Amino acid sequence: MKHILVVDDNKYLLDGLTLHLRMKLGQCSYLTAMNGGSALEILDATAVDFLLTDLQMPEMDGYELLERTKKRFPHLPVYVMTGESSPAIEQRVEAAGARLCIAKPINITRLVKLISSELNVEMDNRTIGCSIA
Repeated sequence: MKHILVVDDNKYLLDGLTLHLRMKLGQCSYLTAMNGGSALEILDATAVDFLLTDLQMPEMDGYELLERTKKRFPHLPVYVMTGESSPAIEQRVEAAGARLCIAKPINITRLVKLISSELNVEMDNRTIGCSIA
């Protein structure tokens, strides 16, 4: 079973995103954190196969989480979510090791396809697509 860590300081977005991912990629297990520090604790304690993180968070933002994660787990695939996407932000996160920068609102169908391909897991196509802001 693949383990996916989702990190976002917005509890509603975190819960909604995780619920939608679970509906479409049910054979994976999900861990959540509301900041970068908690995410690093999870990464140290659990073998994670994929990290999806927000950029703007208190305590430790997504940039710092990405930098620390890539130093400790260089092969871990990381996607970054942001409500303030720009070419400069995309270049910065990709230069830091993120595989993809995703603009909010998030197209769940697209995200699920990307994660499914990244982890080589099947997705459930019976549920309808939506976006989460």
